[in-house]
Amino acid sequence: MTGAPLVVPMPETGPERILWGIVAALMPVAISEMERRGGPSEADYAYSREIGFTLAGSGDVLMFGGQRKEGDKEGKARAGSGRIARALAPLAWREGGVMVAGLVFRAGQP
Repeated sequence: MTGAPLVVPMPETGPERILWGIVAALMPVAISEMERRGGPSEADYAYSREIGFTLAGSGDVLMFGGQRKEGDKEGKARAGSGRIARALAPLAWREGGVMVAGLVFRAGQP
């Protein structure tokens, strides 16, 4: 799979470890889904642009997990992690790919 990350050791402790795990697990899935469709669409790039401010405003929830409220089945961190992967996956098609949490993802490139 071209969306597989270059190998970088997982951080031993801290919030970086959480982000590393999220990215290592979900980015290949998001990239693979886009590969099956022939690559990212204009809508994928538009989503990436639109979601940036939302993700920036919820960084603490993504890094530290946030608190689950009653009736919240996913939790904010889990829901946000899928948005990270979906928003960043199109960048894997850019020259050189995209580096996230120390992991480099390249798609559609030799």
